[in-house]
Amino acid sequence: MKAPKTKYKNDWKSMSLENLEKDHWGEPPHDSHVVKTCHQLRKKPLKDFETEDLRIMIGQNIGLRYLIPLALETLRENVLAEGDFYEGDLLKSVLTSDREFWRKEKDLFTELEEIVSDNEQVLKEQGPKLWDAFKEMKKKYKFKEKRNTACFTCIHVMTKSKPILFVSHDDDSSWEFTCGANEHSEEEIKIISLEEATDIDGSINELADMPEGVCAERENIGARWIKK
Repeated sequence: MKAPKTKYKNDWKSMSLENLEKDHWGEPPHDSHVVKTCHQLRKKPLKDFETEDLRIMIGQNIGLRYLIPLALETLRENVLAEGDFYEGDLLKSVLTSDREFWRKEKDLFTELEEIVSDNEQVLKEQGPKLWDAFKEMKKKYKFKEKRNTACFTCIHVMTKSKPILFVSHDDDSSWEFTCGANEHSEEEIKIISLEEATDIDGSINELADMPEGVCAERENIGARWIKK
């Protein structure tokens, strides 16, 4: 099991999230079961965490740097490990956790991908929704910018009448995704979010690391991007 990039003390699993993160939350602000449970679990040594504890905390995106590696250990032993709800509920929490975390922790994502791939047949037969959730997670959003970052597109791409054939990462950090037509009228230029752009065509994720001042073109969907 690979550890995340965060440096650990040798006895990190014997420590609580409060101690590891040096962040004490105090008393729960709300009298709800989830809030009180999360506050209690932040005081619990990680070595004592059970599957349900991991499911709850990861489902709330709490302590992911420390809890995701523990969850991956559990999933490697049993990909359909079960908390208090249903078979596979831990994997469900992992797959729906903060995408920004997974974008940064690429080694952990590679490990998750290996676990899912090793259990492909089991998931397709016993947890098809989990298999679909992983495919969805894998294809979506690899840009470093926030998902709601505004970007330029054309009416043809926005309505999906034409594919994205031209991408530009401009010097001012803005992104442009168009059909590649030489000119668009002012009325044809639209603004959407980066996440909406990846929903239209997930293959633009290949260009997520493209530096500013560079553009890329392709002849058709499936063709290789040529950067300029």
